[in-house]
Amino acid sequence: EAYSWIEKETAEASLILGAPETGLRIPAYTGRRVFYGHPFETVDATENKRMVENIYLQLLEDEMNGIPREADYLFMGPREVELMGRSAQPDLPIAFSNSLVTIYQLHTIEADNE
Repeated sequence: EAYSWIEKETAEASLILGAPETGLRIPAYTGRRVFYGHPFETVDATENKRMVENIYLQLLEDEMNGIPREADYLFMGPREVELMGRSAQPDLPIAFSNSLVTIYQLHTIEADNE
């Protein structure tokens, strides 16, 4: 359901931040970009994976700590909660929510009108 929402409701150029395992799925199911996905298809994969893991590990301490400015959405699902070792509810606008996943809107980008 969350992947379907991403595909239908976000701009094609959207950049989504999710746990490494989520980053493998988002491009496959939605065509959207992620900071870390497949290790052989992600530029600077090792560094990006470490960055993503650190962001989620520190998310409750400082909600925007380390989140790159270019990120449009923050994905919070079971894999992210597992990575963090606890649940988090950042004080950010909610773009999508169901019983398993909340997607927070960091900022939006306009869809190409050409």
